[in-house]
Amino acid sequence: MKAISTKYKKIVLYFCVLTVFTGCSSERSGNADITIDGFAGLAPLMEKWAEEFHAISEDVFFDVHLNGHENGFANLMSGTANMFVSNLNLTHAELGLVKSRGKIITKKIIAKDGVVIIVKGNSMVEFLRPEQIKSVFSGEITSWEDISGFDRPITVFYNKEDMSRNYFFCKRLLNGEEITGTAIGLDNDQEVIKAVSTTNDAIGISGLVAGLQAMSKVKPISIVDVEENKLVPPTLPYIQYNLYPLSRSVYMYYCGELTGAESSFIKYCLSKEGQKQMLNCGVLPAGA
Repeated sequence: MKAISTKYKKIVLYFCVLTVFTGCSSERSGNADITIDGFAGLAPLMEKWAEEFHAISEDVFFDVHLNGHENGFANLMSGTANMFVSNLNLTHAELGLVKSRGKIITKKIIAKDGVVIIVKGNSMVEFLRPEQIKSVFSGEITSWEDISGFDRPITVFYNKEDMSRNYFFCKRLLNGEEITGTAIGLDNDQEVIKAVSTTNDAIGISGLVAGLQAMSKVKPISIVDVEENKLVPPTLPYIQYNLYPLSRSVYMYYCGELTGAESSFIKYCLSKEGQKQMLNCGVLPAGA
C-alpha cells in the first residue's frame, strides 16, 4: 500500500480483490471516512480531489481504490466502498442486482472524457465519415487514395495500454470490430501524438484532452454527422451537448443516502475549484 503523500497518510491508493455482493452497509474499509473505488484511469483526478478536500476538511480521510468498473460496483454493493467512479453506465445485470436487493444507486456526472482522432498537422484530411473511420481503423482501407485521392499508405497508431478507451472507440465507430492488427500500439497518448506528428500520412487515436492540448503538433479531425449532413468537431460546445460521438460522461455512483462528508465531497468535486483540476488529470469538466 502506497501513501499518496506523507502529509496525508490516510489518503491511499491500493489494489484489492473482488468482494462478495452483500448489499450496501455502513461499514467502510479501515479508518477512512470516504472510500472510493472504480476506473483506474481516473486515479490522478480522484487522488487530487481527495488531497484537496482533506486539506480543507482535515477530519475527513480517504481510501482511493482503483480496481475497475466491475470491482467498483461490487465493493459499492458490499459496503466496502462509499462511492465508485466509472465512464460506463451500469449494465442490465448490475441494475437487476440493485433492484433485487431493494437498493437505490444514484449517479452524478463529474467529468467528461473520450477519444479524438488525430492526423499530422499538415495533413489535408480535415474530416472523415463514420464508415471511413471504420474502414481505416479496421484495416479495410490501407491507402489514402480511397479517401483523399492520394495513393499513399496509411499508418495507424493507438494507445495499446488504454483498453477501456479502445473498447469504447471500437464499439462506437467500428461496430465492435477490433483495431487492425497492422496498427502500431504504443504505450501512452504522448507517444501516439509524437508518432502521428512525425510520420507522414499517419492517423491515430488519443485521449480527448491529450489530443486537444497537442494541436500545435497534430490536427484533431471532425466526424461527419451523416443524418444532419454536417461536421462535428471535437470542440467544447459539441462535447458539452453530447453531440461529438466520441465523448462520454464520467460518473460518480453512490448507494443510498449520503453522509454529510460524502455530500460535501461531491459538492466540492462539482464546484469551480474542484473542476479546475480536470485538464491536468486528463479529463474535461462536467459542464464542458
